[in-house]
Order: sequence, then C-alpha cells, then structure tokens
Amino acid sequence: MSFKPVFSALLATAAWLSASPAAAIAIASPAVVLTPGTVSYTNVTPADEAALSPSTRNLTGLGAYSSTVENTSTVKRVQTAPTATTAGLAYVYSVTEATTTTTQINAYYDSFSWSQTFTGNSSGNEIVTFSGTLTAAQKLGAVLDISASGSYTPETTPFGSAAPALPSFFYREGGTGAWTALTTYSSAAPAGGNVFTSNALQSLGLAAGSSTFFEVAVLAGNGVDLSGLTVWLGTDYYDRYEVELSKVTSTTETLIGAEVLTPVPEPETYALFAAGLLFVVMRLRNRNR
Repeated sequence: MSFKPVFSALLATAAWLSASPAAAIAIASPAVVLTPGTVSYTNVTPADEAALSPSTRNLTGLGAYSSTVENTSTVKRVQTAPTATTAGLAYVYSVTEATTTTTQINAYYDSFSWSQTFTGNSSGNEIVTFSGTLTAAQKLGAVLDISASGSYTPETTPFGSAAPALPSFFYREGGTGAWTALTTYSSAAPAGGNVFTSNALQSLGLAAGSSTFFEVAVLAGNGVDLSGLTVWLGTDYYDRYEVELSKVTSTTETLIGAEVLTPVPEPETYALFAAGLLFVVMRLRNRNR
C-alpha cells in the first residue's frame, strides 16, 4: 500500500511526540476493532476474495533522539613550579563532561485490510461497496485508504487518445444520508499504457468507547475495468514508550588562560620572620608593664 509510509511519517510528527516519556504498557487487546459488514458488486464478479485480516499490532520505531547533560568545572594545572626566587606558571582549563543518551521512541498502531480481485465488465459501469463497524477502546484517530487498480480502453479523439474518467471514491457514515466524494490520487499513464492505480483517503475521529458504521464505494465509469480493490485502515500511534539504546560520556578541555605563581619563601625566611614577630610581641609586653 503506497500510502502506508506517508501515513507513518505524518503520524510520527503528531503533537504527542513532544509529551513527556511514557513507560511501556502491556497491551492485551487492540485499541480498535473493525467488524466487516457487507460487500456488494455491480457489473463485476469477484475472482478471489481475501477475508478481512484481524487487527495487526504493529510496533513502530519513530526515530531515535539524543539528550545531552553537561557538567562544567575549572581546573588549574602547574606547568612550572615556583621556587624561592623564581615565579612559576600554571595553565587554567575549562573542563566539560557531557553524557549523551540515545533513546528509541516506540509506539503501537492497529491496522486492518480487506482485498478483492475481480473479473468482469471491460465496458465499465462497475460499482463496489464495502461496509464495516469500527469500535474504539480508547480515543484515537484513524485513516481509511481505499485503493483501486485496473485497466481502461483509451478513447479516440481528434486530438489523439485519452484516458476516460478513472474510478471515483465515496464515503458515508451511519448507513444513511448523502455520499461524500473523496479526493482521488491517480497514477494512470495514458501515454505509457492503459493500466492505473488510484486511491483516496478518509480520516476518522474516534471517541473512547464509541462505534462508527461506515461505507465506502468505488465507481468505475465507461471504458474502465476494475481488477482489484483494497480497503486499508490504520489508527494513529498510541501507548508510546522509550527504550534507552546507548549512553556515552565524553570529556573535553579548553584552555582559558595562564596564571603566574608567586615565589615560595625558603624555610630560613619563615624562621627569621617568626623570630622577628616574637621579638616585637615581647617588647610590647614589657612596655605595658
């Protein structure tokens, strides 16, 4: 199904990706259940019918990201030690320790598909309808992708050959009321052949605990022969969780300056200073007496 990669890419940018990380959740049942209704055919005969597949639990990686936590400190390293008569030299470095964690975001989505191949009426005027009931266990969005393929007989005009009107897609909910025409995407190539593949999309909003009955219809006009139809439904992502893939710690040093260290007095200098200080103290005491 050509739409699935686009569907995944769109959902991967959903708003909840900016939410805080969620813990992994064990899922016992699908978030939605699709119960097929009826299929009807006009001027077309099913050749091989593929039953509606059960809900497929898909675990999809939405891409890895990195978060960096940094701690910065300053250190001084002596290059030349001072002596009693000579100043020393020390270099000052800014040291940064960074821990980078790479995390894979995973999420689930449910999908269903129903496929049908046809034999039938090359002159066209073929109609196929499909119905189903979608029941949601939690609030979700969903997208229906309806695809048709087949061949057509190019029409001859004074300006050359041309493709006839390709299949039209329709949708309605509730089983009554007017049908809504859907926007159609076509890959027909009138200049390169007489085969086509086209599809249409319909989004659904599902409240928690709700059920929606829907119908889709495909109409092929004159000169168009349907050979296949697929109805695929996929929910948006839910029950997001994260898995830590790696954690790397790195250290970088940056020289920010140099510092001159003052000379260190010799032990004899300290002794003379102490003796002088003692002499001054004793003189002060004698004077006070």
